[in-house]
Amino acid sequence: FIFLLVGYGTKAGLAPMHSWLPDAHSQAPSPVSSIFSGFMLNMALYCIMRYIPLVDAATGGDWAHNLLVIFGLVSIMIAAVFILAQHDLKRFLAYCSVEHLGIVALGLGLGPLGAFAALFHTLNHSVCKVLGFFCAGRIGQLFGTHDMRKIQGSLRASPLWGHGLFWSILVLIGVAPFAIFLSELLILRAMADSQRFIVMAVFLLGAATVFVAALRYAMNMAWGKSTATAGPGSHSLLEWLIVIGPLLLLLVLGLWMPDTFRHMLEEAAAVLVWRKP
Repeated sequence: FIFLLVGYGTKAGLAPMHSWLPDAHSQAPSPVSSIFSGFMLNMALYCIMRYIPLVDAATGGDWAHNLLVIFGLVSIMIAAVFILAQHDLKRFLAYCSVEHLGIVALGLGLGPLGAFAALFHTLNHSVCKVLGFFCAGRIGQLFGTHDMRKIQGSLRASPLWGHGLFWSILVLIGVAPFAIFLSELLILRAMADSQRFIVMAVFLLGAATVFVAALRYAMNMAWGKSTATAGPGSHSLLEWLIVIGPLLLLLVLGLWMPDTFRHMLEEAAAVLVWRKP
C-alpha cells in the first residue's frame, strides 16, 4: 500500500510527490490544465480509494487511514506555504489542487463520514477548478500575462471572466454557502467525531493560511487600474454557460443536496469502508 500510495499519490499531486504538478499546470493550455486538475488527479486518487478496504481487511486496523491522514496534512501545509509566495496565476491554482487533494486524502482517512465528505469534496473541487482554469486562461489572454502582480481590474476588463475568476477563487477557499464550504465542514465534523483535535488544528491552520493569501490575490486581481485590452462587449452562450453553470451548481449543492445524489455518495462511501467482522 505504501508503494501504491507513493505511485498513485505522485499522479494525484499529493505532497511531497507533487513537484511535477505546478510546472505542468502552468505550462499547459488552460483546457488541458482543466483536464489535469478536474479529472486526472481524481482518477489517480480513485485508484488509492479502491485499495483502502482491502488494506484494512488485511491489516485489521486503521493503518491505511493513518497514512492518508499524514499525507493529507503534509499536502495541505506544503500547499499553504507555497501559495503564500506565488505570482503566477496558474501555478497558484495548481497549488490549490495540491491543497484540495490533500483535503480529500485527509477525509478518506477519517472513517465513514470522512469518506462521504471526501467524495463530495472531490466533485466540488473538480467543478470549481475547471471553471478556475478556463477563467485564468481567458484573463491571461486579455492581460497578456499570468503574473498576478500585473493583473489588475479584471472585473472592468471583462466582467464575465473577471467575475468568474474572482468567484472561483472564493469558492476554492471555502466561502459559504458554496458546496466546498459544506464538504470541508463535514470533514471538520468527522475530525470532531473521532476526537482528532490535533489533526483539526493543523487542518485549520493550513486552510486559514490559504484563505488569507488567496483572498488577497483575488481582490488585487479584481480591482485596480486595468492595463488589459478590453474584452468583447458581448459573450456567446457557451461562455456564459462555462462561468454561470459551475457556480450555480456549486451554490445549489451548498444549499441543498438532492436525496438521490446523497444516497449515491453514501453507497460509494460504504464501498470504501471495511467493517470488522
